[in-house]
Amino acid sequence: MEESALFDLWVARIEGEPVPVPDPEEVQDAEWVTLDVVHQRWQGGVFATPWNARFDQLWETLGRRVAEMHVTADGV
Repeated sequence: MEESALFDLWVARIEGEPVPVPDPEEVQDAEWVTLDVVHQRWQGGVFATPWNARFDQLWETLGRRVAEMHVTADGV
């Protein structure tokens, strides 16, 4: 497993099934996933080690931000 890597994590409300089109010179792989998938991968040790501490610090905030996006989208 790679010990260091750059991951961008974005929270976005997306309609339909978009296909990420990253610059192949800069990005090895990209995909849209749910927060649940991010959590499963985090707990499964998929992310580079520096991400674990960041998720520990920011997980609750990230969850709130995703929930806010659902409220905005659903009008609830």
